[in-house]
Amino acid sequence: MKAVLYARVASRSQDENENKIENQLDQLEAYCKQRSIQVVKVYYDVGCGMDFNRKGYREMITDIEKGVVNVHLLICTGNSRLSRDLTSTFLVAKTMLKHKVKIRFINTLNLKKEQNGNN
Repeated sequence: MKAVLYARVASRSQDENENKIENQLDQLEAYCKQRSIQVVKVYYDVGCGMDFNRKGYREMITDIEKGVVNVHLLICTGNSRLSRDLTSTFLVAKTMLKHKVKIRFINTLNLKKEQNGNN
């Protein structure tokens, strides 16, 4: 299985705390390694989750739409890393569905495991 990874922080100051891009990418890469998922490309941004013209975000969407990357998954640590706007999230999901790419938020998966008692 092949995937692209996406990470985002809202500001340079946020990139200096525990949620920094480097930490997100470490989590994403470890997740993929544990599941033998091949990472094809990594995208990231420093910018507001309500801004849909973020360079990495737009490049990722365009690459998937144009077939520059041939992947099965788009993986983020959480849905807020992809977008802070529900409408935008649905539009991205629709685009991914059209190109047979599933979106996976790994922190949401971990939360569900914890809630179900599966650590």
